[in-house]
Amino acid sequence: MIQARTNSKRYPNKIFENIYSKNSKKHKSIIHKVIEECVSVSNADVILAVPECDSDTFGYYLDKIICPELYRTNKNFRDNKNLVLFAGSEENVLNRFYKAIDKQANYKAIIRITADCPLITSKMITSIVQFFENSDVDYVSNTTIEHGLSEAVPDEYTSRTYMFDGVNIEVFSYEALQDAWVQAYSQYDFEHVTPWIKRNRSCKLYNLGHVYLDAKLSLDTKDDLKNIRLINSLFESGLLKFDEHIKHKYHTQETNRRPKRFI
Repeated sequence: MIQARTNSKRYPNKIFENIYSKNSKKHKSIIHKVIEECVSVSNADVILAVPECDSDTFGYYLDKIICPELYRTNKNFRDNKNLVLFAGSEENVLNRFYKAIDKQANYKAIIRITADCPLITSKMITSIVQFFENSDVDYVSNTTIEHGLSEAVPDEYTSRTYMFDGVNIEVFSYEALQDAWVQAYSQYDFEHVTPWIKRNRSCKLYNLGHVYLDAKLSLDTKDDLKNIRLINSLFESGLLKFDEHIKHKYHTQETNRRPKRFI
């Protein structure tokens, strides 16, 4: 399920920005890229869950721009038409998620992705879902299970794996989502969907994946120079780093938090 909205307080309409540079002749919006990767996952239904106030905007954008392009370029979408739009509560996103799901579908896993993470790929999604299905837990994250638990322990945009903030994928069981919908009580829980699950159900950190450079970066051609400048800019900005001892920082974490029984 892709969580999207237009009225971000810090950056309104950010998901309609072009993922390519200003000088590029190509154009694809951030939300288009996210949807494209999600519908490319095999055996998956994709729900774009938006606030009711944004329903017309997203409906138009899907019908006129994204779906026609996906139908032309994406075989999995063309064969399965596996994308639907659902509009629900703006403030209670947990309720929006729960109401969006077909209760008769018996989904094995619910995947939460936010529309402001366009660097996620279908391979990342497939890998973490397989990890979840082979793990006896209720919740899996590919970045952290230590943060985003409550207002007292908010999301710090950090990662405890070889992945990074911006490719955040959460996978959880329908039963865990249902329990959260019934028992969550704080506005933080309602807004961020999964905090109650992380506090109360068994969780595991997915740390099998990593992002790496697969490139020739010595200088022999002008194309090499373009790539070198790109990577150098990432080093200079501090976004790309080298750490000789990075491996010891990351390890699989597992918790066994369970809710109290109802009577």
